[in-house]
Amino acid sequence: MKKMIIALAVIAALAIGVIFAARHFALGYLTPDFVVKTIEARWNCRAEIDSIDIKVGTNTTIELKQVALAPRDEFADNATPLADRPKLDNAAIRIALVSLEAQPTELLKKHLRVEHLIIDQAQIATELGEDGGASVDTLFSPAPLVASEPVADGSATVVAADSEFPAAEEDKAFVAGDMVISTAAGLVELKNSSMAITLRKSNTVARLDDLHIAFKDIDLDPSQLVSHNSASFDFGGTLTMDGDDEGGKPVRFVELKVSGSGKVAPFDSETGLIEPAWSSSLVLHQGSRVETFPLVEKLQKKLEDIDTGGVDLSDINLRGELIADASTRLAHRHGRFTLEQPLALSLPDTSFAFQAGSWADTATNQHEIKGVVTASEALTKKIVAQVDKYLEKKLGGLVSGDLRKQVLGMALKDGRISIEFVSSGDLGKPKVDVVTPFGTLGDLKQTFDGLKDALKGLFK
Repeated sequence: MKKMIIALAVIAALAIGVIFAARHFALGYLTPDFVVKTIEARWNCRAEIDSIDIKVGTNTTIELKQVALAPRDEFADNATPLADRPKLDNAAIRIALVSLEAQPTELLKKHLRVEHLIIDQAQIATELGEDGGASVDTLFSPAPLVASEPVADGSATVVAADSEFPAAEEDKAFVAGDMVISTAAGLVELKNSSMAITLRKSNTVARLDDLHIAFKDIDLDPSQLVSHNSASFDFGGTLTMDGDDEGGKPVRFVELKVSGSGKVAPFDSETGLIEPAWSSSLVLHQGSRVETFPLVEKLQKKLEDIDTGGVDLSDINLRGELIADASTRLAHRHGRFTLEQPLALSLPDTSFAFQAGSWADTATNQHEIKGVVTASEALTKKIVAQVDKYLEKKLGGLVSGDLRKQVLGMALKDGRISIEFVSSGDLGKPKVDVVTPFGTLGDLKQTFDGLKDALKGLFK
């Protein structure tokens, strides 16, 4: 998704909306109608807010309750009062509470010091198109019809987009220069939330539940992006992916309990465009499940099809529950996710590892992954025993340790069967190859030329 990471988009957009409204607090008319009309004057959406509470102290705290954002309609175009609108039933974003604690006096200096911005119990639904764009992004593009600044009684007049209001004349990308103030913050937090993402190309639904993202040490200055364009973050939640198998039957691909922390640069320092680049630790917690997905399905089939020298890998199972935490580092830039460290998934009888440098691109749906499948010690012994039994059947008393090594030696690493694999191309239809070191019985015949006479007739 080129424009923004969805979570960042929601947090940033709501923060800007609340900030615009907070600028008018001193005038005494910070009402749901006022904030809704302010938001709808700038974004291509319809907004809804049930109530607003204001607490004044050393800092000012503004709480927006039951916030909803949906595709724009005639009520937003006409700046219809909230009391005269039906309740939203098609909101892409619903939030129980948005709480902003800030130092409003700093606004006079064109600087905003946010102590806390908390978004609690958000429910977000979006679709990703084949071009990588998210449907929720359209809610934050410039409004096609722009209401003038609401006045003290909360009313507003609607002005066509081709009028003297230049900000809405074209749907241009938001850049850092559009920020009229620099921003620093102690904590920006999304918690107790959920997100559903429908991938149109593969008809797959990814869900993040029990989602928590906390941004700290936020430092943004549009005039100095090289040195003021950063934030730290940590996150946690449960990721599930559901779709259909090849027969059209609903199936759950993965259920992963994830957490991590890292740093993000929200803007591209050269262009000023919102183009988050980040690097983060990532932990897939014990108890997570890998059921199936296209890469696993094809790799599993490749392993089951190997049948040389009595080698049977059909018992190597790439599905199941993680028996230990799996840790790595993941980076993102321009839609590409890259493993900065290896990632090893420990299943009951198998370790399923991805090499550092493996990547997947959500914008193009392409990937390039290298890895290795390693059988457990117990499963390795079982496979070795099967090879011995096969060779005994074919060669009788001629079976030796050297012959077994010819079949399995190059596939053994630290006493376990290890099979390298590569995968590339479309994520939905990956090209998977197994890099097998196994020879064939024909290869063994050539190696053991000295046994030709003894082996006569055994390979018919």
